Amino acid sequence: MANRDDLVATDIVDRVKIVRFLPGISVYSDLIDFLEKKAGYRRGNWDIPLSDDYQDTYYVFAYDWRRDNVESARLLIQKIEKLKAKLKKPDIKFDVLAHSMGGLITRYAAMYGTTDLTETPAPNWSGAKHFEKVFLLGTPNEGSMNALETLNEGYSINAPLTGRIRPGYMNREVAFTIPSVYQLLPHGKSARFYDENLNPLELNIYDPATWRKYGWIITADKEYSAKLSKAKRAEADRYFELVLHRAKLFHRALNVKTVVPNSLSLYVYGSDCKNTLAGAIIRFDTEDGSWKTITESTSFKNIRGEKVPEKSVRETIFAKGDGTVALSSLLGENISLLNGKNLFFDKPLSPNQMIICEEHTSIPSNKKIQETFTTVLASSLVN
Repeated sequence: MANRDDLVATDIVDRVKIVRFLPGISVYSDLIDFLEKKAGYRRGNWDIPLSDDYQDTYYVFAYDWRRDNVESARLLIQKIEKLKAKLKKPDIKFDVLAHSMGGLITRYAAMYGTTDLTETPAPNWSGAKHFEKVFLLGTPNEGSMNALETLNEGYSINAPLTGRIRPGYMNREVAFTIPSVYQLLPHGKSARFYDENLNPLELNIYDPATWRKYGWIITADKEYSAKLSKAKRAEADRYFELVLHRAKLFHRALNVKTVVPNSLSLYVYGSDCKNTLAGAIIRFDTEDGSWKTITESTSFKNIRGEKVPEKSVRETIFAKGDGTVALSSLLGENISLLNGKNLFFDKPLSPNQMIICEEHTSIPSNKKIQETFTTVLASSLVN
């Protein structure tokens, strides 16, 4: 992609502090502690591995989450191949703990290796030879409506005490430049839209005209667009159409009907106790003559002046999930209906799914899930 900078991904996030006077939120520090202190693993170095770093060792794959996911999948395969060569262990396989979008990257890496997107996907499963078990933690296998909200309004965080905030570092202008956000868009039957009467609304989320009509993309904002030169507007439009099309191809590649190799086992872990955005209401505002997209639990008046209560809105566009990823997306329920079987649960090993009560960011820190990792891995060693 053309929109590059000099930032380099060096490590994953251990903890993050949202509000200054509140404790930081653990992202991966608890998982790292578990692997090292309870599971008996040590951290390995991709570039300078020790001779026995092919056993009881974990490696952290840090990637630039802003990039196209196919680029990240290719990087993952390349790092694994280089590591195998340094260890002189060409046949070793890795178990992967993949959180959120990392699960999509790992799935693509297994299905296509380093192959780029094509109009007609043909999985060769060339990357599967590197993996034995893949744990998908809170992975949006059918996308997340939060991605559309981020592109339309900017990223939001439900912070303790302060409520919903939209940090400036991820406003809609920034989100516009990030290819991976488009690849997180809901797709297929998970792209649920409703009119002001809460009736299902059919639209093509991959059509740039849809985005311009409803004002989802920042270049549709007249005030923002006026600040750009004609050449810059044309460049922005070309970029947008490209990343939107690649999102379509990415979704198509992951959703294609295929057979998971017997050598690879997929496990899906997530949550179902949090209200999770899973739809959007689109209404025309006669006062300012523009379309409004509702992604919050709020009441509004329809064109006839009738009040649509907050409860009805909430029941329409929210579903069970982890607060970011709906349970149906995690489980790939609509993909399964399309393909005639569930892509993830056709393996004899058990347990291959675990649903607990946890917020999206905290899933890797959940003690029950962590203990299950060791149970599954230990059972495979015995067998």
